[in-house]
Amino acid sequence: MSFTGKQKKDTYKDILQVGNSNNGISTSVTNVKAGDGSSSSLSVSDRALQVKSATNNTAAFDVQNASGSSKLLVDTTNSIVKANGIHVNTMYKEFGVFDFSPTAGYHYPLVSNNMMFSDSGADFDSFGDAVFGNGTDPATSVDLSGHVSYSIAASATYWYVMDDISIDAIRVLARADGSANLNFHVYSYDLDTSTNHGDLSNGTLVAHIGTVIGATTTSLKTDVLTIDSASVSSGKVLIAFVENETDTSDISCQLNIKYHITG
Repeated sequence: MSFTGKQKKDTYKDILQVGNSNNGISTSVTNVKAGDGSSSSLSVSDRALQVKSATNNTAAFDVQNASGSSKLLVDTTNSIVKANGIHVNTMYKEFGVFDFSPTAGYHYPLVSNNMMFSDSGADFDSFGDAVFGNGTDPATSVDLSGHVSYSIAASATYWYVMDDISIDAIRVLARADGSANLNFHVYSYDLDTSTNHGDLSNGTLVAHIGTVIGATTTSLKTDVLTIDSASVSSGKVLIAFVENETDTSDISCQLNIKYHITG
């Protein structure tokens, strides 16, 4: 409303003030209050601006454009900050293999790190064949003890998660020499860092592909995985897997994880 033509007794509650004993804005943040002393979520000084809600809510701070779309949103209930609808700490992790020759029906971990890789030996093959197996899903535990070749492959395929994260989306791209049905999984594991270093346990399904990709020689197919367990705690190891259900046709694929840090 306008204050024009109105007495102060009828408008003072709508006047914002800092309640600083008539000293105005100072170097320390002071809460902005209504004329009747009711506090707002805003505090100001001559060098700082603070927004503090009386209670946590999903839109504690919301910058919008002229049409009302949120451009910067702070959610204090879920500890989320978004810019243009995307988590501000969104990150991406890529896994993959190139021209790899699998054994049909076995789960092979994808390379997770930027490193040179040799397929001249049996290290990588045996890591999938003997360790993660050919069951419906990859094995939920790994014993590296006494297996030199396993630890070599583990160093290329383990992704050690440094912070608490939440998985937002996972997409794969794949092709094969010939025609092959490719299956994909992502698992999280507990990592032994004290006794049997490198061993994995407590495997948990993070994501899987709903329908196998029918990979061919002449196409590059893509699909998204279904997220089964989005939250992954810091200190966990994430491994992405590919399985050629059909035969030993060479395969090339990449798997991209979109995630954001939660703690």
